Amino acid sequence: MVDKLTGLEKFWQELKRRKTVRVITVYAAAAFIILQLVDIIAKPLQLPEWTLTFMIVLLSVGFIIAALFSWIYDITPEGVQKTKSASDIKQKGTAKLAESNTWKIISYVSIIIIVALLAFNIVSRKKIEDISKLEKSIAVLPFRNISNDSTQIYFCDGFMEEILNDLQKIKEFTVRSRTSTDQYRNTTKTVRTIGEEMNVNYLIEGSVGREDNNLKIWIKLINAKTDEDIWANDYIREMKQIFSLQNEIAKEIADELKTVMSPEESIQIDKKPTENLEAYNYYLLGNNYYWRSYKKQDFDIAAKMYGKAIEIDPNFAIAYVRLSLCYLSLHWFYYDQNIGWLEKSKEAINEAFKIDPNLPQAHLALATYYYWGFLNYSKALEEVNIAENNLKNNSECKYTKASIYRRAGEWLLAKENYLKAFELDPGSSRIAQDLAGTLYLLNEYHEAEKYFNKAILLNPAFIEAIFYKSLMYMKWKGNTIQARETIAETFQFNEPSSNPMIIELNVLIDIYDGNYQKALSYLSLKDIDIIEIQRYYLNPKSLLIAGIYNMMNMPEKAFEYYDSARIKLESRILKNPEDPRLYSAIGIAYGGMGLKVKAIEAGKKAVELMPISKEAYRGVFRAEDLARIYVMVGEYNLALDQIKLLLSLPGPLSAKLLLLDPTWKPLWNLPEFIRITNSNIPNI
Repeated sequence: MVDKLTGLEKFWQELKRRKTVRVITVYAAAAFIILQLVDIIAKPLQLPEWTLTFMIVLLSVGFIIAALFSWIYDITPEGVQKTKSASDIKQKGTAKLAESNTWKIISYVSIIIIVALLAFNIVSRKKIEDISKLEKSIAVLPFRNISNDSTQIYFCDGFMEEILNDLQKIKEFTVRSRTSTDQYRNTTKTVRTIGEEMNVNYLIEGSVGREDNNLKIWIKLINAKTDEDIWANDYIREMKQIFSLQNEIAKEIADELKTVMSPEESIQIDKKPTENLEAYNYYLLGNNYYWRSYKKQDFDIAAKMYGKAIEIDPNFAIAYVRLSLCYLSLHWFYYDQNIGWLEKSKEAINEAFKIDPNLPQAHLALATYYYWGFLNYSKALEEVNIAENNLKNNSECKYTKASIYRRAGEWLLAKENYLKAFELDPGSSRIAQDLAGTLYLLNEYHEAEKYFNKAILLNPAFIEAIFYKSLMYMKWKGNTIQARETIAETFQFNEPSSNPMIIELNVLIDIYDGNYQKALSYLSLKDIDIIEIQRYYLNPKSLLIAGIYNMMNMPEKAFEYYDSARIKLESRILKNPEDPRLYSAIGIAYGGMGLKVKAIEAGKKAVELMPISKEAYRGVFRAEDLARIYVMVGEYNLALDQIKLLLSLPGPLSAKLLLLDPTWKPLWNLPEFIRITNSNIPNI
């Protein structure tokens, strides 16, 4: 039978007789196991990239040697011997059978191991494919401070923010902002809950320890859908390595999410904000104060910290950007208008561009300069678009565009961009509030209510959201019921007694309900001289009291308080002659004193400084105040003209509110007023 075998068959039989097939099988299984192990441990042990390639070459050479060795030699009970030819061998069948069974067991075990590893490899690759298919939306949660010094929280937050900023430079990533994730500091919510609330697929957790010149960092990347850890690592570095470490972490996260960065993205990530650690420390302190509030003292301290950072390192570009934003904020919120905040801001922006002409944050700051400084919407949008080209999926860019469009009167574009900003940053109470406020002005009350609720849920102490939600209900419903309920629900335990918005709101509600004495008693208990509502109103408390006495038909008392308000407002106008709010307020004071010409002049001056054509968002407040002045001085037809204009535009006025607010009572029985209100109230 053997004689009938072909040459190839004889060769195959000889391979089996010399155990070459068995050796090859076992060697292949062992090589496969080795390669899998190398692939698994290479990254955690930080082995060189060429390690796997080297092992493949080494095992391939070994394969050839093993095959040749098994052909020439055999391992016997007497040791390694040269394999005899087939004609010289005469073996007993039992010995051959035992030996054959041993090799069969080894071969079967090898096959099982290979199959198991292949299955593991397939499952692993399936997970990798799943990761690569998921949208790379990421939320970086506040890092824990594990230093012994509790004052290092600002440093911990700064380290987290720098990693977040590096991740935002990768165009494939959509990264939630710091303000959005700050609500999860010390949270007990689960990973899946946070992922759902942030609408992200991945979360990053971390801790930062800083002792003297040493850093200890721990970072973990989590699948927010499955609560599975994808990757984690510990780092121990010196402080001087902080910037390279932040860049390294961002790149490792990108690698774990199977993201191929462009050379340009890699260069952007590798950029160091500064080489000086002391300057960086002052920069982080500046950030800490900048984000605290809208108070002047916080902006002042932040500006000092940025100034010190720049003094130590004059090439610290991003510190110049932050400094410019401090100056712009001091201008925008009417702090010390006689100081040249705009000039100082532009100087800082110019310095940032000298250091880094392509810095996207500098373009965003320049957009704010044109917007807040000059209401130059076209130039502002141009700069935002430049910044957005380098900051893909950035909520701040969308938010800034939305705010610019709203001021320009492009209400639908404003709404569209606020929605996009909130989609990118669903944990931002600020974006939710501005979106809700826009919808409220557009009379889209149900949607506005939804986003006001989101803003308050994200930040239960968000006074602006509570204030405007209450105003919305009065504009929408024409009564104070839900406004009172909103206040009662929010402040069931503790109402902030000195907040001007809450004072204004409570007084308005009592006035609308005809509870004039209650409103007076409430105001008398408040130790506040000026009630300032953001950038819309600035009224002395005496002006509110005067208005209430006027409604109570107590002209002598009303005149006394109108005159007191006039004195305060004239003094303020001397300091800030370009503030339109002051002219509206003093126009009302003049009107209450019977100074008709002066009242109308002041009201018109306010509109001239802030016309609707120039500022659609705030301009309506000045036009409404002019209508109030016309009512006070008996110019009812002029007041009705203003009202018709206001009802045709997005704004805080509605026909139902006109019938609720006793300011407009002198118009209520006029035929034209009745026609206007009837035509503007649905299903009346």
